[in-house]
Amino acid sequence: MNDQVKLDHREINADLRVFATDALAGAGLPLWLPDGAVIRDELQRLATELAAADGCQRVYSPVLGKRALFERSGHWAKFSDDMFPPMPVGGDELVLRPANCPHHALIYASAQRSYRDLPIRLNELAAMFRAERSGVLSGLSRVRQINLDDTHVFCRPDQVADEAARALRSALRAQQILGLPLDYVRLSRRDDSPAFLGGHQQWEAAEAALRSAAEAVGLADRGLRLVDAPGEAAFYGPKLDLQVRDGRGHEESIATVQLDFNQPERFDLTYDAADGSRQRVVMIHRGTVGAMERVVAALLEHYQGRLPLWLAPVQVCVLPVGVEHDGAARRLADDLTSAGLRPRLDTAGSVGARVRSSRQRRDHLIAVVGDAEVCGESVQVTDVGGGFRGSVNAAEFIDRVRSAYAGRLPCVDWAAASALSLAVRSWQVAAYQDHREQAGLVRAVAPGVRGAPLDKDVSRCQQDFRRVEYGPDLAAEHDRVIDRGGAVIGQRPDFLAIGVEPPVGVRWQLKDAEDRAGGRRADSSWFIGGEWVGERRGVVGRAGLGPPQVRHHVSRAAVPHLGVR
Repeated sequence: MNDQVKLDHREINADLRVFATDALAGAGLPLWLPDGAVIRDELQRLATELAAADGCQRVYSPVLGKRALFERSGHWAKFSDDMFPPMPVGGDELVLRPANCPHHALIYASAQRSYRDLPIRLNELAAMFRAERSGVLSGLSRVRQINLDDTHVFCRPDQVADEAARALRSALRAQQILGLPLDYVRLSRRDDSPAFLGGHQQWEAAEAALRSAAEAVGLADRGLRLVDAPGEAAFYGPKLDLQVRDGRGHEESIATVQLDFNQPERFDLTYDAADGSRQRVVMIHRGTVGAMERVVAALLEHYQGRLPLWLAPVQVCVLPVGVEHDGAARRLADDLTSAGLRPRLDTAGSVGARVRSSRQRRDHLIAVVGDAEVCGESVQVTDVGGGFRGSVNAAEFIDRVRSAYAGRLPCVDWAAASALSLAVRSWQVAAYQDHREQAGLVRAVAPGVRGAPLDKDVSRCQQDFRRVEYGPDLAAEHDRVIDRGGAVIGQRPDFLAIGVEPPVGVRWQLKDAEDRAGGRRADSSWFIGGEWVGERRGVVGRAGLGPPQVRHHVSRAAVPHLGVR
């Protein structure tokens, strides 16, 4: 797609099916579809982990509150036009909350606090409601129910700068993981308007604390500007806003660190000071990941639907070429699921049509399974976003994808995976070509299928092979490993026997092989310089010749000069 042509998240949603709207549900009330729920779950998990890393405590509070609660907090006086009307219930007037902070203030006030208890950080990913006018509603970016990653910190005045820096650092970390480029950080201050609560001295101290926090996290080192914005503060305190621009160039705040003088006064939130006096606590609102709706809209537009691996609803689309490949494709999909990944097995229609559908859905990876892949226990991988296309060992593929997902990486590091595959292939090909003149009649007939020389003396080069042509009129199917004397010592599909000395630095693993010299069998055996070393599944040995009766299955290789393992 041309970089100048950016689709709105609502247009992208036509292909991805993240959310739906229905007039019967109501305007501004999106329905999260299964793929959208996956994205939202990942974001919520990220928010929870970042909050826990900062020492936040999880709380839950109701979405309803008495009108009197919001009159006390000041929301009713300031925002009643943007709130849903009260609902008379049992003599009370209940209101859908426009913000979470009044409930969190009540949670703080539920116990007596000492200066030694502070700071207290209360976190909740909770719904709040705004009676937005129909004309301003738009997809996920402007809605009537907002699900916000919301933390409120209650601290002493001397802790404000450190807590603000901690909150800003987490917000920046979240945006880094999400890959959303920030335009700048805005210090939203008061102006000379009488609309702001609190005295000038109080505001000056608060603004200085936020400026100190911005300096402490090193904005300049991150390539970000701190921009002064008089008049942009909330009426109850200054704030630091992380500003982004959407695909249409519109600027908005994606996360905020905000001081609040209003709630502690209105709810009489205090702590016992060291001298025994009662002192007013300071309240800090901090958003790290932000509102789920707004962040998902921003992510869809920034990535044009091709989300990072860890966020992608479908991480791997598995496509069998034909019916005969369904079993192998299903096993791959099951193994991906067992590894905690999100595969999609698609069998309906031609391969070309299924590839086009997968690309249209922006599935992160496409894994095709055909004859060569079944024989070679590999997958043909296409990573559109990562610019990679090639054959990868199936087990290695799962490991690479799982590792990238666990690290919340945007894509798989195919460079390392390709170098590993190259190292293994190079060893195998070298072993074959070393005796090519002697065994010139042999050739492999499919990618990944390996031959053995047509020499009655099989002492020099033996390999696992499934179909090999010995000449123009003779072909054979094999699935076995042969020892130096020609006897079969194993018959598993993953065997590979090589009778030449491997390059120094190459590592190998044997499965279900027999050491005839020692009379031992092992589920996984490995050798160093011919010495029997261990019998543990998954371990890998160093280069060197094993006993002559056993040849080596290559499952992993390490070539030091390539820096891979």
